[in-house]
Amino acid sequence: MNSENSAKIIKENFINLMGEDLGSVYYKLYNQVIFLHQRWVTYLDLFATEKSRIDLLNNSGSFFFYIVQKGLFENVIMTITRITDPEISMGQKNLTLKLLPRMIQDPSLKKEIELQIKWHLEPTRAFAKELRNKRFGHEDFNIAMGISQLQEKSGIDEVEMALKAIRNLMNTIQKHFQDGKTIYKDGGSNGSTLFMLKRLEDGVNASDYLDYLRIKGEEPNEILEKKHISFETRHIAFD
Repeated sequence: MNSENSAKIIKENFINLMGEDLGSVYYKLYNQVIFLHQRWVTYLDLFATEKSRIDLLNNSGSFFFYIVQKGLFENVIMTITRITDPEISMGQKNLTLKLLPRMIQDPSLKKEIELQIKWHLEPTRAFAKELRNKRFGHEDFNIAMGISQLQEKSGIDEVEMALKAIRNLMNTIQKHFQDGKTIYKDGGSNGSTLFMLKRLEDGVNASDYLDYLRIKGEEPNEILEKKHISFETRHIAFD
């Protein structure tokens, strides 16, 4: 079964269980929450890990991975704020978790989700909202100039708490209709990230070996020096 057919089946299942309106919105949010967790696990695998991985990234392209680190973290924060924003902002309707209660017909489930939003989701999103408003979405003058600082602590623990609130809310709804839940974050690593790290390690080792051969005055094996891409120019030039 290809991914397109699988996605179609999942969407139809949610609609059959929850109804057209709730099922369609839940499915869209479900995909966003899954992708959000995948990006976060990738961030953890690369930048919140043992020193040997950090050293490997620094030896392979320190500035490039600095940009990746900053970009991934910002992307996670912006996604958290988007899917936890109010239903309407600037007169426009948003696709957000806060849409879900008004679409739920069961009074007890509706009340449960409203309480989770009030007591768990809102408090844990405060740091992300501040980062979005004062650093990522806008550049607060006083903070940029060092006159003042962000009030909310922002780090791995804060992201973890926000993600936990998000997946608990999603799974409360799914369990009500399906008596099951989605493991958005299973504690495992991102396989493609680990594969990339292994490739980088192989490349660093091969580069070190080439240097060793040249120091000895030996000719490197052509396989070790085989090039698959051009390093001479970029394909797109700036004006």
